[in-house]
Amino acid sequence: MFCHLPYYLLSTQELLNELEASKISKTDFVNNNFLDDIKNLYHSDILTRLNFHYYTPDTFNTKFSDGYSTSLSLFHLNARSLNKNSEELVQYISCRNFSFDILVLSGIWMYNIDLFHDLFPDNSFYYNLPTISKVGGVGIYVKSSFPHSVIDNYRIKSDDECQIENLWLEISKDQNKYIIGGIYRHPGNKITYFTDKLGKKLGLLFLTKSYLA
Repeated sequence: MFCHLPYYLLSTQELLNELEASKISKTDFVNNNFLDDIKNLYHSDILTRLNFHYYTPDTFNTKFSDGYSTSLSLFHLNARSLNKNSEELVQYISCRNFSFDILVLSGIWMYNIDLFHDLFPDNSFYYNLPTISKVGGVGIYVKSSFPHSVIDNYRIKSDDECQIENLWLEISKDQNKYIIGGIYRHPGNKITYFTDKLGKKLGLLFLTKSYLA
């Protein structure tokens, strides 16, 4: 899947050089070209409904509130250690006029993880911790009122070539079922090896016509 994307073989610096040379706005590139490339790869009704926007915190609060209707809402952040940044995370989420259904946190690290089950009331907390170091890991908070379960069908196996933590949940809301995945790939591993593994899992998900976030 990923090998068909433009710029696939470029390094980050080479990509930035290309963008600078062609005078393409980085924001426009992310918002438009990337989305078009994904849609061209998979003509799925799920992908055609994707839409990307950027909001400041104030604009987000103006546009979205708890009265806003959406099928499923999800928030993702690289936490860079829940043990260190949990208070700031709670403050940030509490400043939003919107209650997210799911919080996906990468880079939770493994320090004192058991202390954070009740970090967000009325949410269940699941995680997959690193085994090779103290950093990395992924966690997912999901509203306890939603029927949900951890599933292993889509888990990407971690090995010496590519060290990964990942977690997959099946969640039901309003008679719809969703599959949510959280992934942390450790830096310094083979990216092509990872994208090949991830591409196979994405293909499996699209075949099951499930929603991936």
